[in-house]
Amino acid sequence: MLKCLLRLIFFMQMLFAFPVQAGWIGVRVQDSRADDGTVRGVAVVDAGVDTPAARAGLQAGDVIISVKGVPVAATPDFVRIVRETRAGEPVEMRVIKEGKTVVLAPLSSDPPRGIADLQRGIDNLEKRHYDQAVRDFTKILESDPAQENAFFYRARAYHELGTCDRAVADYTKCIELNPKALTAYVNRGRCYDRMNLFEQAVSDFSRAVEMAPKMAPLYVERAYVYLRKGLSDRAIADCTKALELLPTMDIAYRMRADAYAAKGMKQEAQADYERAAAAYIESGLEFARKGNLEGALRRFDSAIQLKTRHSSKAFYNRGVVYEKKGEHVRAVNDYSEAIRLNPSYAEAYLRRGYVFAQKLGDYGNARKDWEKAKSLDPSGEFGRRAAENLGKLGGGR
Repeated sequence: MLKCLLRLIFFMQMLFAFPVQAGWIGVRVQDSRADDGTVRGVAVVDAGVDTPAARAGLQAGDVIISVKGVPVAATPDFVRIVRETRAGEPVEMRVIKEGKTVVLAPLSSDPPRGIADLQRGIDNLEKRHYDQAVRDFTKILESDPAQENAFFYRARAYHELGTCDRAVADYTKCIELNPKALTAYVNRGRCYDRMNLFEQAVSDFSRAVEMAPKMAPLYVERAYVYLRKGLSDRAIADCTKALELLPTMDIAYRMRADAYAAKGMKQEAQADYERAAAAYIESGLEFARKGNLEGALRRFDSAIQLKTRHSSKAFYNRGVVYEKKGEHVRAVNDYSEAIRLNPSYAEAYLRRGYVFAQKLGDYGNARKDWEKAKSLDPSGEFGRRAAENLGKLGGGR
């Protein structure tokens, strides 16, 4: 479970392939998050070798905040603007580089040879057609054995297929062609970890940290390996650094708590489990606001598993998501568990009453819940809404 949770925090975006008439600058990017967890700008993960981006001075760790005068809040904004730029046009960018805002202007170029084949392989990779993706990338490499991106994505396909030795070989070739390929180091480190090659995994994650010291997820990647090998102090140090960079990072609190627990430091561990649960709930709410209900459920599940004082709130919010998904019995069960853990939870009574009345036709239990919410919060918002519902319910049963 912990490994799955870790992978959720560090998804690298694709190298962007474009229609032939469009320009190309040759970067891999991901959303950049502010300290409060909100997405703000686009972080450069890899600028390639001798690409328009690299020639203009873009480097891993830079954060792009506007392109051609248009603010970029997240990766899709960046992709859209670059795709609308024709080959040969400059792409002026405002970039945060080592804490300072600078202006760079890569000159977009024609996409490199084989980009259509590369995109087809990437599409198959995203569709989980891994064997076909391997064939697509192999075909590219037969005609162009120096195609770094084909090695990179074939390695990803091999990794998904469980052939980590082949993935390592391809990531190594990618690194030989581009020593600044940050994601290749990270992904090769994951392969080494999966192969139980501890020293090699730590070495790759350490190299990634050197290349992008302000990317919090890199420290968590390395901390996970340390924790697996029983090096709790090193895991704690890396998680602490990650939290200095990103104080809302739920998985960093969770992993540091596990490291404290491994050392028998129960008080410190419990404090971090509490922080982790609160952070999971906040990130779950953010997922829900954006319409990603499955992502929200995973975050609330993680909070519930920790069994902290935040559990009632986690059950309540998971119940809201189930309600939105139309899974009304599950919603009632979660609201009931929230109430069991916190008998004074007026909002949970109010919400459970809604489901009883509007979705399940159980007006008797709805009345009981709204009467309880009204008694718990007689002068507050929940009590007022409960009283209104009781008035509308009238004598209904």
